[in-house]
Amino acid sequence: MNELDAVAGGSAALQTIIGKYSQLSSLDTSAFVGSGRDKLFEMRTSECAVLGIYFENRADFELFIKLTVYKDKLVPKSMGACSISGLVNQQKSGAAASKESLIVLSRGEYSAVPAEAVGLEKDEWIEKSLRIRLYHESAHIVCRARFPGQKLPVWDELLADCVGLLAAFGAYNRSLALRLLGIDKDGAYIGGRLENYFDDKENIGRYVSFALQKTQLLQEAARELNASPKSAAISDGVLFDFCVRMQEAALAEEGCL
Repeated sequence: MNELDAVAGGSAALQTIIGKYSQLSSLDTSAFVGSGRDKLFEMRTSECAVLGIYFENRADFELFIKLTVYKDKLVPKSMGACSISGLVNQQKSGAAASKESLIVLSRGEYSAVPAEAVGLEKDEWIEKSLRIRLYHESAHIVCRARFPGQKLPVWDELLADCVGLLAAFGAYNRSLALRLLGIDKDGAYIGGRLENYFDDKENIGRYVSFALQKTQLLQEAARELNASPKSAAISDGVLFDFCVRMQEAALAEEGCL
């Protein structure tokens, strides 16, 4: 998928999902800035077709997440995407009506990591960031569909980032993956997205060690895809099959299967 294929654009994007999902029907849109570049799009994964909404303005993304997911909590600056599951489609009936998910995307540098830290021009990094976010959230949806109720919070993020990086670059760069979590080249935690996924902040070293170990595992597994770093030509089918295999192995190792 090279770009977001819009189903609706501008203010119609937000209005469409409000009319579609019962949980969003009472959403107050008066405080949204809005942009003609906002988009409602469809992403097809190996499991299902998923709607997504892209907000051009960061303030609109944060407001939407706060109203629908975070409620009284602040939206972390390192958060640029989210997937919302269990939405009831008012246009359907029966069991299928409550099994839909929505991907919510924002514009900006992935994990709030600046382009210079990645070694890219800002516009190119923002473009790559959108693709990483799209495939990251799609990976979560695929795993939830294939393994209902089974979650490994930090691992799930590492795997979803891996899928996103493979989609954006055609290869998995372990150093970049760690930097996106807030871990520098020496393995030290400098602050970042990693801390969003656990409550035990006093034992951050434990999670850093876990990330170091598992990103090494992902790097070795990703090499088997034989992707060219320049082509970014890995198909969606190959990406999501890889995602499912890695998730199944991780769940089996944890005794969840």
